[in-house]
Amino acid sequence: MNYEQARKAIQGFFSSNFTALNANKIAWDNVAFQIPKTKEAWIRFSIQNNISGYKSFGKSKLTRREGIIFIQIFTPENTETLQASQLTDSITSIFETKLLGGVTFQSPDAREAGISEGWFQINISVPFYFDSITTYS
Repeated sequence: MNYEQARKAIQGFFSSNFTALNANKIAWDNVAFQIPKTKEAWIRFSIQNNISGYKSFGKSKLTRREGIIFIQIFTPENTETLQASQLTDSITSIFETKLLGGVTFQSPDAREAGISEGWFQINISVPFYFDSITTYS
C-alpha cells in the first residue's frame, strides 16, 4: 500500500460510514469548501502523514508508515454541546478497533478546543498505520 492508496481507502471508508451530516458539510483536504452561512454544524477532515520506518530487512523489506487523521467538529456557539458530543461519538465509533484493507486505526482521541469566531470546536485525532513490502531479487 502507498500513501495515495491509504488516503483513498481512509476517505472512502469515512464517507461510507459517516451519515450524521450531509456530505456537503465535510471540508476535505485541498477541496474547495464554503463554511455554512446558516450556522449549521460542519467538519474538517484531514490526513497527515507522520513517521515511517523499516520493520524488517532482507529479500523482503517491510516498511511501516504512520499517520494521523484529524477531524475538527464545528457547531454554532451558544447552542449547548449535545450536537458536538453526538458527532464526536459518531466519528470515533467509525474508527475504533477497525482494520481496513491494510490500514490499522488506533484509539481515537477527542479534545474540546472551545469557542472561536462563533464556533464551538472539538478536535478528534485518529492515529493509523499501514505497511508496505518491497521484495528484492
